Amino acid sequence: MSALLDPAWADLRRRLRCRDWLAIAFLPVGAVGIVLSDYLSLGQIPVVAVMLVLMMTMAISAWHLLQFRCPRCGDFWQRDGLAIYFSPAVCVHCGQPRDAPTQGAPHASRP
Repeated sequence: MSALLDPAWADLRRRLRCRDWLAIAFLPVGAVGIVLSDYLSLGQIPVVAVMLVLMMTMAISAWHLLQFRCPRCGDFWQRDGLAIYFSPAVCVHCGQPRDAPTQGAPHASRP
């Protein structure tokens, strides 16, 4: 099995893509909300509500990304105690490189 088809790394890429799309969508949705709110004379309450919902989805997405576990050691990929490393190239615990083949790794099939 190649690293490109490895389900563990595909899961990490899916989580990263979700975080990135939410970050990209944050500003345009807020801008459209502000323009529509002013155009329709709705006040600021709908804009604040939409932005709060977007911020909550971004927080949930970031939490979901932090829950990714290393296929080799089974520990959290980005967390080491209270320290959080954003987009590390290797596991902070065992040094497993990102997108490396995980055949034979004890935690390769772990979700």
